[in-house]
Amino acid sequence: MAPIPHVNPESLLHLQVEREKKKLERLRDAYEAGAETLEDYCREKARLQARLTTLTADMKRLSFPSVAHKPINISSLLRSNQITGQEKNRLLHTIFKRIVFDSTKNHLDCYYQTI
Repeated sequence: MAPIPHVNPESLLHLQVEREKKKLERLRDAYEAGAETLEDYCREKARLQARLTTLTADMKRLSFPSVAHKPINISSLLRSNQITGQEKNRLLHTIFKRIVFDSTKNHLDCYYQTI
């Protein structure tokens, strides 16, 4: 089994923030092109902005000044109590798009997020 790479959780959150900002841009472009109604645009914009606010708060909360520039072992981080279960879930969702376990074959398929 290959070792799990070291990843900075703040970098992963930063990537999520950038993705959400791009979604906001595409939403605005769709609305300007007439593909979205004003009602749908406002609802989706509010949802995306709320998500951005949450991610920004998570970035502030996960700031580890002493290790900000040091790699972090994700496996150790997931096993530790440094972050909550919900934060661990978000961290995994930034890496994996989907994980499928086939119990009949005792096989695990991991689908990674693309950047």
